[in-house]
Amino acid sequence: EQMMLMHGNVNQAQPKSQPSQGAVDAFELNVPAENVTKHWYDWEKKVWESKEISVLIDWQRPIAEGSLRVAYRMIDLSRPPGKRACAVKHIKAARYEGNDQYYIDIEMQEACRAVSRAFNSFKPPKPVTFLEAWVIKRKDSNLPK
Repeated sequence: EQMMLMHGNVNQAQPKSQPSQGAVDAFELNVPAENVTKHWYDWEKKVWESKEISVLIDWQRPIAEGSLRVAYRMIDLSRPPGKRACAVKHIKAARYEGNDQYYIDIEMQEACRAVSRAFNSFKPPKPVTFLEAWVIKRKDSNLPK
């Protein structure tokens, strides 16, 4: 199995130049679907939840690469249109490999989202937002070529 960190709805990260005419994602992918297990942390309940979903991942063209992770475009077919475009990140350095770090990253992201919601409840001039994040687990441990 292979773990990956997923950030949801990259449409939220795109600047809004004009009102949307409908639910359209930032990009589309013409690649085979894969079934994965999605794990997310419910901050209010303080529990992890999981479900099986289908995703499309463009393994051929990374969208970003750093010293720790490489990022790819992904479509989450379990989400509604307009909220399916995501980024998925894979830890590439063997010395950082380990499932715990993925879950720690997600819990921290959810903590930041909770703090931002509390901050925004005071109606600041510029609200703070954090993208949703979750872990996906692939059944195949090798990245497609």
